Amino acid sequence: MRHPGHGWKARAALAIALAIAGATVVATAPAAAAGATATTLGDFETGTSPWSTTAGGGATASLSTTSDSPGTGTASARVTAAVPAGTAELFRSVPSIDARSLTLQVRSTALTALVVRLTDSTGQAHQQTVPLTAGGQWQTLSISQFAGGTQYSHWGGANDGVWHGPLTQLSLLIDSFRLSPGPSVTLDVDQVVAQGAAPPLAIQTTTLGNAFTEGATVSFDVQTAGTLVAWTARDTSGSVVATGNGTPANSVKTVSLGALPAGWYTVNVSAKQGDGSVVRGGTDISVLPASTLRERRIGAATHYSGPWVQDSIPLLGKAGLGFARDEAYWSSVEKSKGVYDFSGKIDSYTAALRASDVDHLNILDYGNTLYYPDEAPSTDAQRTAFANYAAASLSHFGTAHTAYEAWNEWNIRDASGPAGATAQNYAALLAATATKMRAVDPSVTIVGPALAPMNDWQTWLDQFIAAGGLSNIDAFSTHPYNFTAAPEVFMDHVNILRQKLDAAGHADMPIWFTEQGWYTTPTAPGVTPAVQAQDLARAQLLALGEGIGRYTVYDFKDDGTTATDPEHNFGIIRNDADPRGAYTPKPAFVAEGILTRQTADRAVDSVLSLGSGNYGVRFGARAGEPSGTRMEALWALSPQTWSVAATGPVTVTDLYGSRQTLTPDASGAIHVGVGTQPVYLTGPVGSVTTSSPFGLTISNAVAGVAPTATWHIANTGSTTGTFTLTSGGKTTTATVAAGETKDVPAALPAADEGAHTWTAVVTEGSAAIARLSVSAQVDAELQVTGSHALSATGADVLRLHVTNRSDVTVQLGQVAYTVAGTTGTTLAGVSVAAGSSVSTDVPFSQFGSWSATATAGSATATTSGTLAAAQPVDVPFQAVQVDGSVDPAVTHLPAQHLGADEQTITGWTGPADLSGDLWLTHDDSTLYITARMTDDTQYQPARAADIWQGDSMQIGVSPGWPGESRTPVSEIGTALTSAGPTDVARWLPVGATTDGITSAVARDDSQHTTTYELAIPYTSLGATSVFDPADRVLAATVAFNDNDGTVRRGWSSWGKGVAESKDPTKFHALRLMPVSAAPLAVTVAVREECRATAAVATVTATNRSPLTASVSVATAMGEKSFPSVLPHRSVTAEFTGQGGAIAAGKARVNAQAIHPDNRPSYFGRDVRLRSTTCG
Repeated sequence: MRHPGHGWKARAALAIALAIAGATVVATAPAAAAGATATTLGDFETGTSPWSTTAGGGATASLSTTSDSPGTGTASARVTAAVPAGTAELFRSVPSIDARSLTLQVRSTALTALVVRLTDSTGQAHQQTVPLTAGGQWQTLSISQFAGGTQYSHWGGANDGVWHGPLTQLSLLIDSFRLSPGPSVTLDVDQVVAQGAAPPLAIQTTTLGNAFTEGATVSFDVQTAGTLVAWTARDTSGSVVATGNGTPANSVKTVSLGALPAGWYTVNVSAKQGDGSVVRGGTDISVLPASTLRERRIGAATHYSGPWVQDSIPLLGKAGLGFARDEAYWSSVEKSKGVYDFSGKIDSYTAALRASDVDHLNILDYGNTLYYPDEAPSTDAQRTAFANYAAASLSHFGTAHTAYEAWNEWNIRDASGPAGATAQNYAALLAATATKMRAVDPSVTIVGPALAPMNDWQTWLDQFIAAGGLSNIDAFSTHPYNFTAAPEVFMDHVNILRQKLDAAGHADMPIWFTEQGWYTTPTAPGVTPAVQAQDLARAQLLALGEGIGRYTVYDFKDDGTTATDPEHNFGIIRNDADPRGAYTPKPAFVAEGILTRQTADRAVDSVLSLGSGNYGVRFGARAGEPSGTRMEALWALSPQTWSVAATGPVTVTDLYGSRQTLTPDASGAIHVGVGTQPVYLTGPVGSVTTSSPFGLTISNAVAGVAPTATWHIANTGSTTGTFTLTSGGKTTTATVAAGETKDVPAALPAADEGAHTWTAVVTEGSAAIARLSVSAQVDAELQVTGSHALSATGADVLRLHVTNRSDVTVQLGQVAYTVAGTTGTTLAGVSVAAGSSVSTDVPFSQFGSWSATATAGSATATTSGTLAAAQPVDVPFQAVQVDGSVDPAVTHLPAQHLGADEQTITGWTGPADLSGDLWLTHDDSTLYITARMTDDTQYQPARAADIWQGDSMQIGVSPGWPGESRTPVSEIGTALTSAGPTDVARWLPVGATTDGITSAVARDDSQHTTTYELAIPYTSLGATSVFDPADRVLAATVAFNDNDGTVRRGWSSWGKGVAESKDPTKFHALRLMPVSAAPLAVTVAVREECRATAAVATVTATNRSPLTASVSVATAMGEKSFPSVLPHRSVTAEFTGQGGAIAAGKARVNAQAIHPDNRPSYFGRDVRLRSTTCG
């Protein structure tokens, strides 16, 4: 993945230079507002968090507290620094405060002035210099001009010299120019207070990252201008664990949730404002068992060498992670040839890692302009310079807690530079680097090639092996990202690697995953935070089980706060500027902390063989545990209950740390529900049976009402058994005779609307013998949904559905709607039977936002959406025989031509390179895609989900029209593989299957054409509640990937949003048309001629029908359209060849018209163009 560059260092250097040189005051900050609120940013009474220090340019700095005559209270912060050059910095991120002024107490005997840097909401840094009075006494500094002051400068963000609140970061800088005598200096700081209007609602964490230990009181602060704060905390099952409300004091309300058991909790917070309005927000909480364990096989990617501040480092240890993968960039370390300086930020963050008992995987990267201008070295001299830097890194950091990875993703980086991203150049770099490093310390661990399994990576790897690269690494590193498949799919990649390593004589070489992760965005292929948590856990457990030496989570912290940017959302903790609170946990942080506490210091015993879709990894005992102790991690792709042999009590721990102790029943087994979230069993456990005498299911779940649940019991014993099921204070007891099976209605607690998981414990006598779980979507009693649809006459309508989920008939009061500002009501007084729905169509004349509210007695349901205008493409009603040959009936329908305008292919040479025709058709149950593509070279080395790397077709489909933001988005592909079969792959929705989807792909080498046919049942696009084909509204894009024998060169795409990005707003709008009438009558004439030196082809189409028709003509020379051709009229399209010539080929003529009864008629025909040369 991308790693931070060095721009941040350049900006910091520029800022100091400007501060030294002096600058003109550009603007003043806003005047202090009446009724301003004081917010303490640092009194240091309980420590320095969240303040941190950093240093650069030869300076060093450390931060502590001191009780030596503090300015206020009992302690102050102390920065101890040496600044012979460069700068030392004390800084912190700031919660959302609309600060108007700032005061702070400072004391220093050597510092003559302090540089103050304030960062606004745009990321613009505003910097000024504040003089200090000699004498070393405490003095109070007041800053009321944020965009001004002495030696003012600004950069970054808006970069306009204007303050754009709120304040987001505060920095105090020491530089060598303001020291007397120096270079040693001590700066004491106390009582840092921001004055400004309190925000409507802002979260301020009082414990780093809201990361708590079991037994501690969970609390955080809410800053608000409001008059009443209310909160509700829920666990991962959706159950409420705490509620409360209170009045803020001085615009701050401390929310205390008491002591909570291990888990991840989300807290919804609201603040009632003075005008009666309510502002809503929230935060997240982690609670983990106390532990000093570190899982040395699992770490996380971090960027402390780049833009990250170091104050989140203790959270790595809190999660039990054993190492951080980070850098000491070559260009940062060696700024003068032969001089290697790791002081400042690098030494500071690595020392902080050691203080948290976290090791370091040090990436040796990237270029250095002292030696060459490019990123990657390409000559022996350049490689020697890099190797010297690597050796200096080893001399500095050693091997006790540091391993070294040579470069990052060489096979895809700097491909256009002199090194060309080639395997041979990387192997040469490795040879030089390993020689230098092993001369310093033969025990060093060198890792490479940090492979990005993209493009034709297998050929690259073969070349790397042939170049002798394996002899210079101690572990093989790879980055097996796959965002559209189950996490266990990485084993396909590992198996290929092991085959190649075995064949090369390196069967014992360890494989390390030095990057893998999932990002949490609202659009596919991003996943929900809960899915990120389970996917990371499953991947890590299987990786450990399969002998992967190290696993690196990418990434530890979100790199930003833009919800739709994948690079901003890989973290397992949130960004320091996140409105939910700095470094607050995503569910994956807790899941990580629980997993590491289960696996640390345990050797892998075995990977359990449990059948397709079922997984288990068995670990051995830790030191000090009974020798028979085992820890089994179990999960499955579908919900099940399994029986596990046991000889004593077993602790069952779920993904987020909830624990239950079970005792074996008379058969010597415990019983546990498993699913997509791993569960951990610790104790004297043995064999696993993927079935159980117990099961729990839910058939209906309505908010506020106990769900309809069934408890399955099969008494396999020899005596009658009495069993009790307990969940949330509800109990169900059943007596079952020996050999009898019963399905018993189960009492489970009611739940609120949304996803919910119920956990139940089964006891027999006084012994808990089973832990069952079941998840369901809890729906509101009354539901209303809406979708864009076409009426029987083809008119655009808003189709509203009202569903009664209760068990009695209800009478609707009405459904009130608004469409683009126009209001109305419908369905007034209509009765809706229990468990059924009613529907109605609302005509509209203007596209835009819409909303609808249904009422029935005291029940209310509301929904909203967007109706997006578009120029739709009509999809004819025509079934397709999927056999690899274009159906004759299809050829007579209008085709979408893919010519020069649709190419995104490097070095595209013309229609023979890649071009063709595409047809989309449908019937009552299926969407069909047919394409006949001209392609000079057919090449598809990949299989399954990797077929996009070779010649293949991909289609993206979503309900509704582009811009209506309806889900799910489906992405499906097909290809004729080099292995022979036609493969069908599905990337979206994540985890969806290709069941029911059929395809045929055929190649005609004599004609250089490839025919694709793909049939997608509507049921594969989602349930009718998601996409109802009766709505007749879809959106789609179709792309054709091109590979001529080396790498994917690019693609030809009808529409966008698939190949170049994943964005359904760029799809084409589609109208599913009714059964067509007789074909449209059109005649076509073609004439090729020379006009002076120009070769011109003239295509004349005559509409012989009684209907007005749209006509289009497509050739290799371009396309022309005629939207309204009257009956018995002709249109003429002229095309001029290049270079005075027309190549032999074809013109595609399409036409269509709509009858008064809304039935379409079509015409499609290819006419031959003769080769013509003029001049």
